[in-house]
Amino acid sequence: MIEQIIVHAVIFVGMLFLYVTSLSLPTTAIDPLGSAWWPQIVLTIGMVLTAISGFLSVRKQIVTGKKSEVKITTKEAISIGISSGVIAVTLLLIRTFGFVLTIPILLCGFMYQLGCRKPLSFVLLSVIGSLAFTIIFGRIMEVSLPRGTGILRTLSFYLY
Repeated sequence: MIEQIIVHAVIFVGMLFLYVTSLSLPTTAIDPLGSAWWPQIVLTIGMVLTAISGFLSVRKQIVTGKKSEVKITTKEAISIGISSGVIAVTLLLIRTFGFVLTIPILLCGFMYQLGCRKPLSFVLLSVIGSLAFTIIFGRIMEVSLPRGTGILRTLSFYLY
């Protein structure tokens, strides 16, 4: 039980630190909410859900009286490693290739992790997902997305 409390507390404190850091982002005359409003909303929801998860986890153990034994299998460890690798590759490439070309890598990686093995699904969902995220975040929410370098940067101005 104490392990779960510690993990929930570390996650909560990490989100709280990011939230407090986001308060220092400047506001502009054009956008009075500033660039921090979207991360602040996500972090607030994350902190609330982490607190609820921690409470329910502790309550479940108190009610059942059992000590939960969490053991990570080799398959789960490999899955976590692959997921971390996909995120790392995306973060390394996003500055050079831009949001539109790197998000399909992220989507393909996680679709593979979730069990998708059909090439048509990979291509179709990656393209549709990349365009959907670009339109939602780049156009509708006006979040500044990485554009890439060179000709990719120029082409990205046509999308968002």
